[in-house]
Amino acid sequence: MKKFLKISFFMFLFLVGFLTLRVATYAFYTDGYYLNIFYQYEDKTTAAKQYHQEFTAVEDYYVVSPTIKGYKPDKEVIEGTFTQTVSYWVTYTKCQYTLTINYVDDKNNQLFDTYTSTLDYLDEYSITSPTKIGYNINYEVVSGTIEEDTTINVIYTPIEYNLTINYKDTSGNVIHNPYNGTIKYNEEYSITSPTICGYAPDKEVVSGTMTGNKEVDVIYHALYLTLTICYIDSDGNQLLEPSVYQLKYFESYEIVTPYIKGYHADEKNIYGNISQEDVDVIIVYHKNKTKIIAERIIIAITSFLGPDSIIVAVFYEIFRRWIFPR
Repeated sequence: MKKFLKISFFMFLFLVGFLTLRVATYAFYTDGYYLNIFYQYEDKTTAAKQYHQEFTAVEDYYVVSPTIKGYKPDKEVIEGTFTQTVSYWVTYTKCQYTLTINYVDDKNNQLFDTYTSTLDYLDEYSITSPTKIGYNINYEVVSGTIEEDTTINVIYTPIEYNLTINYKDTSGNVIHNPYNGTIKYNEEYSITSPTICGYAPDKEVVSGTMTGNKEVDVIYHALYLTLTICYIDSDGNQLLEPSVYQLKYFESYEIVTPYIKGYHADEKNIYGNISQEDVDVIIVYHKNKTKIIAERIIIAITSFLGPDSIIVAVFYEIFRRWIFPR
């Protein structure tokens, strides 16, 4: 009997202790709940420090996931109401960004189709720019590491070429300072040839579209001017057909006055340089004394014998060479 009571007493103590421990444990764990949030990358490595906090029962929670540059969480916010201890895993994946490349000239005109590509954060890129004849570009290769939406302008600047215009005469002599200018590729040009007195250029205007360095020769031809010489007597009567000469600008001339029997010219030679305009020269011939005497004899005989006299005809034939010009 004593033994039974002893065993019962120990069992009672065990039961009391057990119940006490359970009550204490229950009281400890029901004082609050725990929220655990784990932040990780896709490869399960840690992305940010774990979030851990105790909350009292029946309490709302609202936790914003931390910002990590170049990554986005699959859960922007963790929220809810505590009914028990809970744990969450927030996984971060790389953001995707757009790379845009525009190909334009220096006036912002589009030359090629725009390049676009979608890349993951920290992806490297290297895109060779298309070439265009006659243009320089600021980026032959567009390269880098993507960290955000990126737009790059590849600018094509026309190359400047040299235009040289030489001004020469038909003998190749330089008769005017050359024109030197720089003109952009594919740009039109129009250069008026300078005026040079007495010459006419074979190209009044040098024009075209610039595609490379150019050298042009403008050849100047001397203008032809007219020299006209008239031959008259002192009474204004024409003695010979006029002499007409075509001379180059500023060409020198020296012309011997033709001989007319019975006359002498007031100028034996005509000389000078022709310039800027046509020249007219009048040579006046004066009768020689012999010619004057011959004329008077013919007039006297004609008056005495009459114009139809044979003697008058004979005298006329004798003096014809002095009276009438050849």
